[in-house]
Amino acid sequence: MSTALTTMLALVACLLMLLGTVLCIAQDTGAEATKGGGYHVVAVENPAYRPNELFTSFEDISSPRFQVIRDTYPLADLLAGEQDELKRILLLRHWVHNRLVVDASKPVPAGDALVYLAEGPKGAAYSCGHQMIALNATLNSMGYVARCILSGAGAKEGRLSGSHGMCEVWSNSLLKWVIVDSEHDSHFEKAGVPLSALEIRDEVIKNDGADVVRVDGPDRTPQPREPDESWGRTPRTYNFVSWRLQGDVHSALHPPSSAEVVYDDDYWRTHTWYRDGKEHWAYKAGYFIPIKQRGWIEWTPNVLSVKADLRGNTVAVSIASCTPNFKEYQASADGGAWAPVKDSFTLKLSQPKHDWRLRATNTLNVPGPEYRLLIER
Repeated sequence: MSTALTTMLALVACLLMLLGTVLCIAQDTGAEATKGGGYHVVAVENPAYRPNELFTSFEDISSPRFQVIRDTYPLADLLAGEQDELKRILLLRHWVHNRLVVDASKPVPAGDALVYLAEGPKGAAYSCGHQMIALNATLNSMGYVARCILSGAGAKEGRLSGSHGMCEVWSNSLLKWVIVDSEHDSHFEKAGVPLSALEIRDEVIKNDGADVVRVDGPDRTPQPREPDESWGRTPRTYNFVSWRLQGDVHSALHPPSSAEVVYDDDYWRTHTWYRDGKEHWAYKAGYFIPIKQRGWIEWTPNVLSVKADLRGNTVAVSIASCTPNFKEYQASADGGAWAPVKDSFTLKLSQPKHDWRLRATNTLNVPGPEYRLLIER
């Protein structure tokens, strides 16, 4: 046998050995996948879940007091056709802003949100507090989680000594709390992103809010920076912030608690909040509740906490959330229609990839943020 032929046969034998090794690896891998399922949960970016550890109650949107708002005012027509959640919220804010006509020559009628909304077009000496109460009721009546808060620059003298009332609303689409001020029909943004009260405060402490812009109206029109004496229209209004501990301001059948939650950080401990030139009344009265855990204040309504336990060719799923006025959990498989599911259920795995979306809904069918459960073999 020639040397060339011997060399060729050796190469062929080597190639066959290599091919056999590759085939064995492929066969072994397939057998392992079939035997044990071979599935794993793919890590994807999902909304961060922070439970409510602090606030004592939520608005009951099934209350007749909320039904009065929905039956009396054309809020559904106002929002009809608008799919963008933030725009819907801003349209509601704009509506409240225009409804409570400010006329300092007329007294404010005694009452609550129902009275303010009914009497608003007649004009009265409405201030931020009346706007806050009316906006809170309006937002909640349409299924959005909103809460009443107060803020202040904290100065001892001048117009910066006081407090300002507005609402903070949870945005399911932005996955964050956002300030909405119906007195000025405005909120604050940084790089086009609406800010929470604590985020505005962060910016004020960092550089006096140099990167923060106030925007007005549903179209979010940027406004020039005003002097700090323009109460409520500058970032410095948020040097100090407090949140009402009791959340059911509108639906409760008794007067709400005056207890207020404050963020207990270095700034809070080294500065004093003044109102009308005097130390804020809540210090001595003991109505401030200092909280060091920022996540307790900025908890995440409607966001899911999901556990997936793989068991061969099945997965056991359990869901938890803090969804005010909870109705049901829903699931969508591979982009299909949404269908109700229980908080614990088992799914069969049969395809190379399963892509489920999960969410919570409230009694007004407002969907919460989506959670993606991706499982591959």
